[in-house]
Amino acid sequence: MGTTDERAATATRSSGPGVAASFPLIDALTRRRSRRFALGNNLQGGAFSFESQSPPVPLSLDEEAILAFAGSGVTGRVNGELPYRPDAGPETGGGQIMMSMVGRTSSSADAVATVTLFINNDDGTFIIPRPQDLPDEEFDALVALGRQRRFTEMYERTRVRVADRRTEIPRAVPYTPPFNKWSSNLPGSTFFIPMTDVTALYLTILFAALGEEFAYFFHDDGDWLTRAAGIARFGKSKGGHLHDDVHDGRVGTIREIETYLLEICGFEQGLMIQNIALATETLGLGGFPHYGAHRFGWPQALGFKMRDRTFAEILHKGFFGTLLMRLLDKNVAIPQAVGLEHDGRVLVKPYTTPWYPSMEAAVRAFVADKFAPGTGFFRDTTGPSPYRDPALIQSAIPEYTEANIEAVIAYCNYVMKHYGQFPATVGPIRTLMVFQAHHIDTAFYDRFYREGAYSDDHANHFEAWHPDMPRT
Repeated sequence: MGTTDERAATATRSSGPGVAASFPLIDALTRRRSRRFALGNNLQGGAFSFESQSPPVPLSLDEEAILAFAGSGVTGRVNGELPYRPDAGPETGGGQIMMSMVGRTSSSADAVATVTLFINNDDGTFIIPRPQDLPDEEFDALVALGRQRRFTEMYERTRVRVADRRTEIPRAVPYTPPFNKWSSNLPGSTFFIPMTDVTALYLTILFAALGEEFAYFFHDDGDWLTRAAGIARFGKSKGGHLHDDVHDGRVGTIREIETYLLEICGFEQGLMIQNIALATETLGLGGFPHYGAHRFGWPQALGFKMRDRTFAEILHKGFFGTLLMRLLDKNVAIPQAVGLEHDGRVLVKPYTTPWYPSMEAAVRAFVADKFAPGTGFFRDTTGPSPYRDPALIQSAIPEYTEANIEAVIAYCNYVMKHYGQFPATVGPIRTLMVFQAHHIDTAFYDRFYREGAYSDDHANHFEAWHPDMPRT
């Protein structure tokens, strides 16, 4: 029958955490599917109609903690192995695009970590701070907890409660698509909402693009004259450093760079959601990613600071267009999220107004966050770093030139003046997709699907994760 230690080891491996710890990645990839029908669901869809005969069962704290870690757990320091000086020749540097040296389970361009993850369940709503928002003295301890697979302890230590109830948006179009009303954010589910602050990534891209090595030049394609986006005096034709000659191939537009920005931000949200999806497979849970991009639905519900933007402002109509829309009673006000503060603590603070008095102040604050002596990311030798000798490496990293800083300020001032917001085409806070995790009702899949619609890990989930819970 085996020794006591052998029996304990076998029991540990067959328990939920034991199974999750040894679950093959390839199995998670090959079995990954959206499984939308949860315990307690009622789907009315013609021949596909089915009502669950079991009540919803919330995820346990342990299950939720693993999913939270999969999406946004801190994992250590990134390497940042880039050339910070152009020592190999012209246009070979630029490593200053890095925004931090701390990383998490889902990757982020330039280690900006644009996404704050909200977690919504029957008990309330929580956020998981981004790595750069964690105290330096906490970072190493949290990384150690993750590597020791003490996910629940890590989860309880990092999450911040922002509501004592499940946060909801209207279960109606356009907030919730018609095909998701029956299944989205229901009791018993855990709902993951990635919320992106796009401004830090925008600025780090702008500093690279408007620096001496890339030396791009941007026009305003929202203006019928397609004039320079506030940076004409920095063009080479004016004695500056930016390639304003279209024949050089370094000319772009505001919409072009902001489209690129949003694609990168959407990519980061997608990586986070994919990690959570693979983790649900590992745990024998169901779940599905789905639409969460209503212009203000989720940010407003989650308590973000909002400001109104009129429809004419969004359409960039100008004085006469705005007047006409007002006369036609079409210039409605639309809320826009600008940041999050809870119980006196600022949780999401974009580099834009109203957090800063001007875009110049926001840009200068961004530069200080990288290069301020002793506190800037590139000048703090005591904070999280992957290097053996942080002082040696950091002392060799050059700061942005004043010409580079002034060019970024001029561009941002132009955007704010002509579009009334930064970025120009969207607000500073964005969400795209959300993910729901839940316990599936296997009876639904047995009724409508061939064998293989769910795995043995789904069928045996309650025995592994909730052995003391009676099942009907």
